[in-house]
Amino acid sequence: MICAQLRKSVASFLGKSNVSLFLPVNFFSTVAAPSVSELLPHKNPGNTDSLTLFLKENGFSDTHLERMFKGKPKLRFANVETSVKPKINVFQEFGFSRSEIVNIMTNQPEFMRRSSKCLRLLLYQLHNLFGSNEKALKFLLRDGWIFSSDMGKALQQNVQFLKITGVSTQRMDKIVVSHPRVFLCNHEKLKRSVEKLEVLGVNPSSNMFIYALRVLISLSRRVWDLKLETLKGIGFTESEALIIFRTAPMVFNVSVDKFKRVVEVVLATKRYDLSSIVTNPFCFSYSVEKRLKPRFQVFEILEKRQLIHQWPSLSYACLSDEKFHKSFVAQYPEIFTGITCPAIGRKQNEKPLVN
Repeated sequence: MICAQLRKSVASFLGKSNVSLFLPVNFFSTVAAPSVSELLPHKNPGNTDSLTLFLKENGFSDTHLERMFKGKPKLRFANVETSVKPKINVFQEFGFSRSEIVNIMTNQPEFMRRSSKCLRLLLYQLHNLFGSNEKALKFLLRDGWIFSSDMGKALQQNVQFLKITGVSTQRMDKIVVSHPRVFLCNHEKLKRSVEKLEVLGVNPSSNMFIYALRVLISLSRRVWDLKLETLKGIGFTESEALIIFRTAPMVFNVSVDKFKRVVEVVLATKRYDLSSIVTNPFCFSYSVEKRLKPRFQVFEILEKRQLIHQWPSLSYACLSDEKFHKSFVAQYPEIFTGITCPAIGRKQNEKPLVN
């Protein structure tokens, strides 16, 4: 990024002056860590052939190469000796297997565009922070965006802060796999988010802590306030709205219109009230048309046939397709013969299930 910005600045400057266009070869490499030879593609057809041969010798299949070059087309012109081989050597230095290297470079080809020095520093820091290549590998595979931030500063500060805060090693591992960008966000923003979670009653030892942290980091103050006010406007108390957040923080990623629509459909059944939603807030995560409505229809049919005396808890409407089908549909194949809806565990054109 720095190198690209500098090239633009120099180009602009040269356009307004009589300075020679012939800059020293090492001009940019003295400014930023990546060398020009590593960052700029060598558009020599011979490079493509030698690169393909070299990568295949190191475990890359045609499928791997197609995927990698599709994501970063210019990589096919990279120089084997000055750009590709040094990076593979770095991964090998840190003990990564051939298959792991192939996996990383195929899924995150952005690493191919970085200097060996930068890559070595990254792996060193990840290994020190996470203690194993296994965890470092999960982090690398999840997020190639890592290079777009001040990794050395943000990553170390955030990991150490979360440890001091009381986040267990097990939960740190989950963050690595599911939400790696938590480690790379602005450190001050992370601190403010953790402090706010404490005020909201979300403890670092809670199973929902990492999800709540991820949501809070992603929402601006304005959007957070808007969603909180929307829930209160619907009829929830502030206390109930915060219970919803602590129980299922991920639902705060849905739109305010989705909040309103789900409440409208749930209350329209006249079998559930707002307290049902407070107890089962995950219902906000599901599709109204493809999940909630079809399942409410099933409950209604069973009630009319006197096969159930009252509707089950709202949590049953949130079961997986398989569990819902087993609990409410498979037992009555003669009733649901004409219904082919994935939300109740039946695929289109599927024949009625007979026990």
